[in-house]
Amino acid sequence: LKNIKAQIDMLLKNAQKHRHNPEFIDDAFTTIEAMQSRMQNMLGQLTNKQVAGEQARTVALAPLIDNLIRERCQNNLPIPSAKVADALQLQIDSERLENVLFHLIDNAQQATDAHGSVSVEAAADAAYCHIVIKDTGCGMSDEFIRNRLFKPFDTTKGNAGMGIGAYDALTFAEQNGGELRVQSEVGKGTTFTMTLPLKSVKSSPHGM
Repeated sequence: LKNIKAQIDMLLKNAQKHRHNPEFIDDAFTTIEAMQSRMQNMLGQLTNKQVAGEQARTVALAPLIDNLIRERCQNNLPIPSAKVADALQLQIDSERLENVLFHLIDNAQQATDAHGSVSVEAAADAAYCHIVIKDTGCGMSDEFIRNRLFKPFDTTKGNAGMGIGAYDALTFAEQNGGELRVQSEVGKGTTFTMTLPLKSVKSSPHGM
């Protein structure tokens, strides 16, 4: 509920300034759809008198990413490729993880010409999972990454309309004891690397 409230607060805070920006509208509807899904899950738990504990559970990453690409990333070119170890698992909120990855992959597709490439790879070391989303798109300047990338709804067409996606991904990674790194060069593409602990970490009320 706190996460949903934070997303609603963010939408309302930025609505007056960005309500006529088509990219803001697109991001807003995507966020609302995600909130609706989470609310439906919570209502289902209450209806079934289930204990609504933490959302973290063991998630197989390969089928999650395969399903995400197949069901939500087919409308834009290039179609992402995926390389994920079959045995790779995380203890995490799978719904939130899927939405965060969708935003990053969708942004990569928007930034990349149809003849370019977008790839998603995931591997693990002893303690952490590393999810790498790489594209050969328009890239971002150091100034944009430093000053604007992680500010919600601060976006430009030339940088693929990052909108709320990068901010939400960074917040999600940090809430789960991980981090989000970005490397980019104008005209040569962008790489996002999300690092998450293999074992669940109690979420903290961390904010930007």
